[in-house]
Amino acid sequence: MNAQPAWNLEEDLLDLDPAESAAALPTQPSAAPIDRGVVAHPVGEEVVPPLWPRSPAGIVPVTRTIPSGDGPSDGSSVTGATGSTDPVTNTTSSIPSAPMTSAVPSGSTASPAVQAGQPSPAGATDPRLGHGAVSPAVAAPAPVVPSASAGHPGVAVGAPPAAQPAPLASPALTLLTAESHRRAGRLPEAIALLEPLAAAGDNPDVLWRMAYCLRRSGRAEDALVLAAQAHQSFPQHELVASEFAWAIHAVGLKPALEARDWPSVLTFAGEMPIDRAGEVAARVAFFAAVGAARALNRWDLVKAWCDRLPPDRFSEKGKTVKGRPIPSDRERWYLVAVRAHLALQDWPEARRLALEAAGRFPRRPDFPRWAAQALAGAGDLAGARAELLALTATGRMPWYVWADLADVAFRQGEPVAAWEAARQAARGQGEPAAKVNLFFLMATLAERLDRPADAALHLELAVALRRERGWALPEPLQEAAVRWQVTGGATVADLLRRCRESWGLAVSGSAPQGGATAGARGDSVAEPDQAGGAASAPRQTGRLVHYNEARDIAFIQPDQGGDAVFAYARDLPEECRFPRARVSYTLIPGFDRKKNRPALRAADIRAAS
Repeated sequence: MNAQPAWNLEEDLLDLDPAESAAALPTQPSAAPIDRGVVAHPVGEEVVPPLWPRSPAGIVPVTRTIPSGDGPSDGSSVTGATGSTDPVTNTTSSIPSAPMTSAVPSGSTASPAVQAGQPSPAGATDPRLGHGAVSPAVAAPAPVVPSASAGHPGVAVGAPPAAQPAPLASPALTLLTAESHRRAGRLPEAIALLEPLAAAGDNPDVLWRMAYCLRRSGRAEDALVLAAQAHQSFPQHELVASEFAWAIHAVGLKPALEARDWPSVLTFAGEMPIDRAGEVAARVAFFAAVGAARALNRWDLVKAWCDRLPPDRFSEKGKTVKGRPIPSDRERWYLVAVRAHLALQDWPEARRLALEAAGRFPRRPDFPRWAAQALAGAGDLAGARAELLALTATGRMPWYVWADLADVAFRQGEPVAAWEAARQAARGQGEPAAKVNLFFLMATLAERLDRPADAALHLELAVALRRERGWALPEPLQEAAVRWQVTGGATVADLLRRCRESWGLAVSGSAPQGGATAGARGDSVAEPDQAGGAASAPRQTGRLVHYNEARDIAFIQPDQGGDAVFAYARDLPEECRFPRARVSYTLIPGFDRKKNRPALRAADIRAAS
């Protein structure tokens, strides 16, 4: 009989009659009958305990041994075959001899034939071989007739004096059958077959499959207990490590992420064995932990995670959604790693990583910008300024590149050049709250340039933005506010409108009322574009409530109420890609593919105050 793949084994068994099945299966030593209601075992041997500390409900492990008769004469347990081949990994694993166990639901009663140690009827289904699989080579028992002896249950006519129980399937065959159930999604059948094998705790290929089936069946906590002990016994087994990681994710990491419990996220991610758990599990743990550390402003933990998982552990292949490239996992690694070293003032390593990333991802301006920041942090202001000027000359740059240039020029003692660069940054597209440090710098520059009105105005704007967000006032800002007697009575919108006059921009009037749809109205001041013009289209404002860069989807909750508005994630400015970001936008016609109907979507999205 030719060897078949694991997923065809069950069908092969069903096509055979009992005699052929017996010829196809390895033989096992026969066993003496077991007394009714008594589990026989040698003196001193105990029932094999389950691997996990708390056994799944209703499962009681039982050890069957040979007290006498044919087979091993020393009372040892019947063992299965060794040297089996795993159907998934295609590797040979030696299954050590161990007491053969069977998991019997607690409270159930075995058939009289099984209790008496008699063979099962011919054609009976053996649960260890899967649904519909026939027990191998079992002869039909002789009919049982009542006995005249009082209290005797009956004797089999023509039966031998010591009937032998049915031979059990080998562990290798049982594992193959269980794997076919697992692959087909028949998880309860797979669990029933794997449970007796898992009780021995000596085969990692059994243990990870059992944990997988438990987890996918909704028993994640049982899967975690089993996978934890399996990983302790087999720490180098990659599939065991992977299943242990996903059990931790199901029980702890995923709920902690949903609750935004950042300390717990760091704890559970740290417990995942990402060194051997596979690329996907390592990626999930890394970005969950890094996001939590950033939320807690713990850049030292971000650096520790980057040291634990180097960039070559992540894929460099990016994605394209709706024609727009999405950063690869490796590019995202460099983004957080460089920022961590900059925050920790590790200037040489920050510059090395930034230049390395700039060579790999030349289309992103952040990396050469950060390389210049590291150069300035190390004291080379002239070199940093030259690199930033070269960067601005390559084309349209984000506002924060101009802000960096203004800071470096100010530190060089050139307030005029710094003010011009700061004006370019202030005019650039971006959320005003993100520019709060820029406005304080402009107040300082205006004071140096003997422009007291502009100094007081930008200082008041910086204070108002921080108070609006509930942010603390740094000590230098507090001292300047006291010196300039900032009262804080004006609104942010009014201060922005007045500040734009000093940036050399005309103040835009109120946007006309009306909109693309009924109820879509707004009277917001239009954000100027980088060329200096003002947008005149009617705009709305709202907050970003959902953002998924991988799927290129986002949703904005309008300030005036109503349903959330769909937007493409690629249309969001870089500085607005975080929860609750304030944005302004226009509505244009679109199409909802899920609901198969026309709809509106947000476009021309900009940061809003």
